[in-house]
Amino acid sequence: MENRLTTKQHWEKSYSKTTYNKPDTNSDIYNWIKKNLPKSKENQTSFEVGIFPAGFSTIFGDLGYQINGIDRIEDVNLSMKDWLIDNKYEVGDLICDDFFDYNYKRKYDVVSSFGFIEHFKDYKSVIKKQASLVSNEGYIVLEVPNFRGYIQFYLKKMFDKKNLDIHYVPSMNFKEWEKVLKEEGFKIIKKDYIGKFTLDFYPQKRNFIQKYFVNFLTRRKYFIKKHLFKGTSKHFSPYMIMVAKKNDDFSK
Repeated sequence: MENRLTTKQHWEKSYSKTTYNKPDTNSDIYNWIKKNLPKSKENQTSFEVGIFPAGFSTIFGDLGYQINGIDRIEDVNLSMKDWLIDNKYEVGDLICDDFFDYNYKRKYDVVSSFGFIEHFKDYKSVIKKQASLVSNEGYIVLEVPNFRGYIQFYLKKMFDKKNLDIHYVPSMNFKEWEKVLKEEGFKIIKKDYIGKFTLDFYPQKRNFIQKYFVNFLTRRKYFIKKHLFKGTSKHFSPYMIMVAKKNDDFSK
């Protein structure tokens, strides 16, 4: 896809020192999915777009779904697969290929992506592609960082430009997701901004003033979280997530 904001080399470098880990069972995303997605019935499947390194997919595995997915990182079907099997998960198709080029031959009961669609300017086509892989009465789960919130956006713009530049901020829009999914025959089940305020900056070159304020904010992040940005909000929560269900009587 021509409008992508990242390259394969970017992800290979980002994941070069990755270790495989399950998400904390007390994490916001883990608990949100367990609360809003049903446990697997017999022989049901999940499929994650951009699955490497599979941490999020283990949430669906814990709910009883077979784990499937696709990623351009070569270890997706090597060490990652071994790790999943060693942790007693049922593993199906782990595909090393480009999500947009692969010829899919089946559909899945849950199709998810975490931090994926926001790396494309034509994010609506990305959502439609994911939706096309969902079986009747199946679910789609979409999650992205919430850089569109006022607080998060301006912090990124002032102190984390390198990170902001590889994220398409207009894609972080629940209303647009809903429009696309409803056109594809889905019913929105739940959507939320989740997580308490966090400070997370990419390593990059900064001028003296930027360095000063990054250090200042980092040293005071617990005070900020406790006294200024409490709870969750579309303005400062770090993540946004939605689950929708495909209507079995929908036909185009």
